[in-house]
Amino acid sequence: RGERKTPGGARAGAEESKAEVQPGGEVTDSGRVLPKCPPDLLVSECFCCYNESEELKFMGGIMKDLYNIALNTIVPVNLKKNGEAGHVACALEAASGTVFTGICIDVPCSIGICAEQAAVAEMLKTGETKIKRIIAVYEDGSVLPPCGRCRELISQLDLDNEKTVIAIGHDREVTLKELLPERWDRKWD
Repeated sequence: RGERKTPGGARAGAEESKAEVQPGGEVTDSGRVLPKCPPDLLVSECFCCYNESEELKFMGGIMKDLYNIALNTIVPVNLKKNGEAGHVACALEAASGTVFTGICIDVPCSIGICAEQAAVAEMLKTGETKIKRIIAVYEDGSVLPPCGRCRELISQLDLDNEKTVIAIGHDREVTLKELLPERWDRKWD
């Protein structure tokens, strides 16, 4: 398996502020604690190793940067009554080149928001509406495609967003138009 590495040092999280090695873990130069990979886990199943594997190399340039930004935005938080937040993070690049991030919020009464929606809200505060590219990352490092609600939200912001490049996995990027080929609102565009 070789030496274990992660982009930008490691995942950010609650363990980031702890300088001691957790059971089975190691501390990076920046003081972050990396989890120890189970010895029977395949490289393709392990975030720490998979992240530097050939399978992730497709994510070049800006999308890989967005992946790392989203990954480092993840800070899982337990909320009251079985709610949680921060286990999914999103990074999007607006047309201006500015990067906006957001985290998910999940509460038991189903009022929560997706990380993509939080990142879009941050972008809208600056008056921008066009998204060049977007990625959502789960706390284990896997890439999550946007749900239908998030796809629709992105499409409703700006006509040019049908060209938004979306990471839908570690090995695939598509445009929003590919995810929403038959627009219900085309009549009013």
